[in-house]
Amino acid sequence: MKKIKELPTSIKGEMMSFADQLRREGIEQGIERKEFTAVENMIREGFNDDIICKVLEVSSDYVKKVRNRLSPPLS
Repeated sequence: MKKIKELPTSIKGEMMSFADQLRREGIEQGIERKEFTAVENMIREGFNDDIICKVLEVSSDYVKKVRNRLSPPLS
């Protein structure tokens, strides 16, 4: 497999764009997972939905979604 540096300039730009896109998607997934985990942790610690929304700047619908995915479900 050729190194990116050895590729023709026209292909190199496309490869870098693709790599950048993959990197961005990975970062976004990591942020989403961290947000989910933070909401989950606050639910498990007994915080109410209003506080979770305010502190983490998430919607009440998102908190409900996380709450519904917990095992066992916590109310």
